[in-house]
Amino acid sequence: MRRCVDAGALRGDEVDLAQVLVALVHGLATAEMTGRLGRDETALRRRWDLAVRALIDGLGTGASG
Repeated sequence: MRRCVDAGALRGDEVDLAQVLVALVHGLATAEMTGRLGRDETALRRRWDLAVRALIDGLGTGASG
């Protein structure tokens, strides 16, 4: 995360950023394992991609705060 912040790709405290990413991935993995994220492989990949991209975009240098 420090390299992403230093490169200007993300904005914020690197520990906060890492914790948020871990929480998102943990939540998605749990939802996938229990079938709540869907069962179709294409849909699963699409949902993972959507969530991770939304997080990264939201934490990017254009993000407020």
